[in-house]
Amino acid sequence: MPEQSPDPFALFEQHFPRIEQAIGRTVRRRFLSEDEADEFTSFAHRKMLANGCAILGKFRGESRWTTFLTVVAQRLYLDFRDHCWGKWRPCARARRWGDAGILLDRLVHRDGFQVEEAIRILRDNHRLTHSRERLRRWAAELPFRGRPTRMGEESLQGFADSQRTDGPLLEEERQGELGRAYGILKQVLATLPSEDRVMVKMRYLDGLRVSEIARVLGLPQKPLYRRIAGNLVRLRASLEAKGIAAKDIAELF
Repeated sequence: MPEQSPDPFALFEQHFPRIEQAIGRTVRRRFLSEDEADEFTSFAHRKMLANGCAILGKFRGESRWTTFLTVVAQRLYLDFRDHCWGKWRPCARARRWGDAGILLDRLVHRDGFQVEEAIRILRDNHRLTHSRERLRRWAAELPFRGRPTRMGEESLQGFADSQRTDGPLLEEERQGELGRAYGILKQVLATLPSEDRVMVKMRYLDGLRVSEIARVLGLPQKPLYRRIAGNLVRLRASLEAKGIAAKDIAELF
């Protein structure tokens, strides 16, 4: 009889401490600020839990779990960076300087900070130990690129898509699908203990950080990461069992 593959959700719960360690190593290696670290942790959890924990299901025992999770966390960071930065890419010279150069290029040429402001952010928020003189020299050597801008809704009113006349109908169908998914989510949430239900709503519906939830509820912060992630595992499994598509689950959360 062939050996059964381990349940990926069970693997997530079993290896949660190792997952957090791998994420923590990536956070330190990439010099993320506290807010960025919290956003990346949430992003990594969502990606690992997506599609029935498909990422963890790829483990075949060809390496140690620690090595596997370290590689996964590094790749997820690259996805996270692309998610946050969109189509903006650091220049080749900044990439040669590593993460410090990429951050400097991002702050100056994407986010529009003055050089001295960018240096202060790098040293205070990201705890970079590079000297101010080196960072100033790097900033002077970076090629100038115009800062990308976002167009407001009023600027887009004249750009209607003339190729799609079925847009309103598709949107109505999509909203109907999401409405059904949200109704099932409410039913599944009702099966959780009241305190866990409040935590999930605060984290994924209200967008609060785990540190804020811990402060509001008067609970220790560290155990909440595993508790909230475990509840999310069970919610996703229940939603998938009721036929909710993965894209709808992702949009709900």
